[in-house]
Amino acid sequence: RKRLKSQDLNFEKTIFRKASKPVEYSPEHLKMQKVLFESLSRKYGKRNVSLEEDWVDIKVETDTCIILFEIKSSLNPKTVIREAFGQIMEYAYHPERIYNKKVQLVIVGRSPLGLHESRYIAFLRDQFRIPLYYQDISI
Repeated sequence: RKRLKSQDLNFEKTIFRKASKPVEYSPEHLKMQKVLFESLSRKYGKRNVSLEEDWVDIKVETDTCIILFEIKSSLNPKTVIREAFGQIMEYAYHPERIYNKKVQLVIVGRSPLGLHESRYIAFLRDQFRIPLYYQDISI
């Protein structure tokens, strides 16, 4: 099933949305999404940035690639990677989601990576040859 894109955020309260099971959608997540959306809109143009299209937190489409952003609000980067990795891999590579451009994957958390987490992201990128990156967002 498809979900239409949006460019409107309500980040003032906790909401619940249906997923595999009900999941709490924290105000921190929405605030991070808003900050990142505004930054990416300035960089790539608002028309190239979409929110929640097919459940992807943020998607950027350029002339040459698609960049998928999966946001997790945990303060622990290791937890962020654990929670986001499977999700963003599915968004990028599941047969029901076929992109006609190269895809880049960006896991987004609230804290910078430490040495071990930085090495882990580099290992995943190199070992599996996937364009995987991490970005931290301050709110």
